[in-house]
Amino acid sequence: MEFQKGDKVIAIKKTSRKRELDSCASYYMKEELKQDFLYVNGIDEVSSEKVGETCYWCHAIQGGGDSYRESDLVRFKE
Repeated sequence: MEFQKGDKVIAIKKTSRKRELDSCASYYMKEELKQDFLYVNGIDEVSSEKVGETCYWCHAIQGGGDSYRESDLVRFKE
């Protein structure tokens, strides 16, 4: 597992679950907050098992979010 809860990440694409990167709540909230990153809020175990790769719940705020594969994310550098 590369990311931990509370880590800041940048989504470079979105291949987990149904929504595209620019049509999910986490993207819109990130844009509204003028924020360059998402928080990792936990592991999406259902998607992880389904796709064979660790998937994370990420959002512009801490809590909830959209599911992203580990390969969709890069660490945010401040």
